[in-house]
Amino acid sequence: SQYNLARAHKEGIFVNQNLKTAFDYYHKAAEQKHLRAMTDLGVHYFTGFKGGDFELARDEIRALALLESAANYGDVLGQGSLAAVYEKLWTWRTDEARKTLAVSNRETVMALKWWILAARQESPFQASMMESRDELRGKLPPEEIATGRLLADQWKKNDKGMFQGARTLSDEIADGM
Repeated sequence: SQYNLARAHKEGIFVNQNLKTAFDYYHKAAEQKHLRAMTDLGVHYFTGFKGGDFELARDEIRALALLESAANYGDVLGQGSLAAVYEKLWTWRTDEARKTLAVSNRETVMALKWWILAARQESPFQASMMESRDELRGKLPPEEIATGRLLADQWKKNDKGMFQGARTLSDEIADGM
């Protein structure tokens, strides 16, 4: 698959390492809805990636879009990665920004929602997702915990296997909040 070719080229497994080719394959696989490719590419866009003469610029909007897609299809690593990104976005805010920006509360609530959904799935990562969920819950006021739980409970799979039901932070950004 294109995802396997992406990883092979990124790591130099059985082929010469070529990061440009690797990320071309990551994009192709993500366009074909390969969930792990969406997750990996989303994480790379969030952190930025540089190796040799190749650089993938940091792009939070693309990162959120890719991770939300993987998470919406129920990929546990996509859900956990999206939760971690929302949590990281919140921690990057200054205390003053947290007081004045309503979005900071949305980020923590969205992070909790995705940790809850990831922790509900039986997977090799379930214990880690539960630990991350519980750690974040310990930092939040009761009303944010209740909202995060409500959003997670509203999320249901549709007939295509994609989660639906609640708006994402990207939806709100696109609508001008």
